[in-house]
Amino acid sequence: SVFYRPKDKAVHADTARLNFARGGGGDHIALMRCYNEWAFSADYNSQWCFENYVQVRSMKKARDVREQLENLCERVEIDHTVSIMDNQKQEQQNIDEEEDFVPVLKAITAGFFYNVARLTRTGDYQTAKQPKTV
Repeated sequence: SVFYRPKDKAVHADTARLNFARGGGGDHIALMRCYNEWAFSADYNSQWCFENYVQVRSMKKARDVREQLENLCERVEIDHTVSIMDNQKQEQQNIDEEEDFVPVLKAITAGFFYNVARLTRTGDYQTAKQPKTV
């Protein structure tokens, strides 16, 4: 986890973590909010990580991965700065923050689909897409 929880400041750490979870969307969106705030509001500031009980090393690793993905997008000529929501934002000014994450949530769901499994009567789990016991 990118968050840490010192024993002597557990309440403060829990509150800081919950601030990123506000607005729903689950853990992935909370982590995305954390990264975006660190990157765009705090300008990759280590002090911000300390104040919000976030591990600096994990955030730097996330920044490196993001830069690698941006470079891959450039290599295959995909504009990583454009989102599906850009056109809708121009048409509708009062869009909720939760709606900004709809394309991200759809991508996460599509990526996890192959890992979906059902519990069978025998107590085993069988994948939904290609029936295989896991």
